[in-house]
Amino acid sequence: MKRVMKVILQWVFAAIAALVVGPIAGMATAANTGLDGSPDATMLIGSSAVTGVLGHAAALALAGGFGLLTARVISGRFGLFTAGVVLTWAAARTGRVEAIISAQPDASTLTTLAVEGALLAAAAAGLAWLVCRDAHHEKHSAYEKPISGETVLALAAALVAGGIGAWLAARDDLKGQTIAAAWVAGALGATLARVLAHRSAGWVVVLGVCLCAVAGPLLASFASPSIEALRLHLYSGTINGSLPSLVRIAPLDWIAGAFMGVPVGMSWAGSMMEKRVEEASASAKPSGA
Repeated sequence: MKRVMKVILQWVFAAIAALVVGPIAGMATAANTGLDGSPDATMLIGSSAVTGVLGHAAALALAGGFGLLTARVISGRFGLFTAGVVLTWAAARTGRVEAIISAQPDASTLTTLAVEGALLAAAAAGLAWLVCRDAHHEKHSAYEKPISGETVLALAAALVAGGIGAWLAARDDLKGQTIAAAWVAGALGATLARVLAHRSAGWVVVLGVCLCAVAGPLLASFASPSIEALRLHLYSGTINGSLPSLVRIAPLDWIAGAFMGVPVGMSWAGSMMEKRVEEASASAKPSGA
């Protein structure tokens, strides 16, 4: 009976996140528009940076508050997931990166996206720490572990695996595609991070995946062999699908995908580790026991 009630509560909270809180968060981020009045804007790029920052702050507050409530009632992992559902609405109302660069064909646009990604990644890590810390069902879970020597390993694993997953999945910059690619990044990043460093804190894994929002634009600006061609596209304003996969994903897309994907990846990693323990226990039993 208790399990049935938990499933019902999960559906109720997911529905509220998707149908009530999420649309409100989406209206907050949609307040900032492009210079031409189009919806192609982000937190720092658009007609008003102040409006963008306030809108994103409101969306993060709504997602964090609802995630905290969900964590108290159900679990920290599901709290992260419902926060991600709210942020998906917020991300869906921000602009497409290709359209933004075409409207503002300057190499500094990539730098602005990287700065925005860093700010949002820091905010996401803080929200993840609060949500997991407030989950009274999980006071002694790995979410609550203090920072240890495994932190750097988990951070790097989440960043690398998340980046590879998103690079493979982000075939275009349509919102459904980019948020899904970020979800893949979150799931794969969390899986590898928790397999390699199973005692790492949950917020560290979230931060590692979200740092892809910084790495993508920076790599496109400084590390790619085809930078000169990309710069020509930037200055001419003719992108035509030539952006690297990691750049196609807008900063808030990364955050939303990480919050939804990381709990799934942690569950996958937990299942794999439990299976290993069971197999080790079975092999350690003396024959005939």
